[in-house]
Amino acid sequence: MHIVKDIDAQTKAIIVLEYLSGRTVAEICQEYDVETTQIWEWRKTFLLNVHKVFGLTHKFEILENEILAPDVHRMVIRAPRIAKVRQPGQFVIIGAEGYGDGVPLTIDDANPSEGTITLFVHAVSAASRKLVGTPVGGGVPDITGPLWCRHSVSKP
Repeated sequence: MHIVKDIDAQTKAIIVLEYLSGRTVAEICQEYDVETTQIWEWRKTFLLNVHKVFGLTHKFEILENEILAPDVHRMVIRAPRIAKVRQPGQFVIIGAEGYGDGVPLTIDDANPSEGTITLFVHAVSAASRKLVGTPVGGGVPDITGPLWCRHSVSKP
């Protein structure tokens, strides 16, 4: 059984930044003697809180919140920077204040000239239910992204 080491916040940040700069998880785990799951958890926490480094505390305004079916909503949110740079297949993580983990959602559409992104939300977790319960004119505290899962596809 591997003993989890007590690692200070600065070292965790260094580890996450090394991972984000392209080092492999295997290299980092070996160098710092940490578990893969620790790196993923620190990365998630880092991405959900990186905006705080720059003092960004504004909320992203909800412009539309349409109920399509029970627990399924189409939401349009003002997020100009994301709308401008997003690519097909990218997603965001929406922070739901007071509900722990963020909600990862694929960006369905974006309107760069209006500065909006469109998301479809299936409200199954406490955080996603909190999100869809936010009325038009309200806001979400955090949006991290756009993010992209890079997968390599190999032929059989």
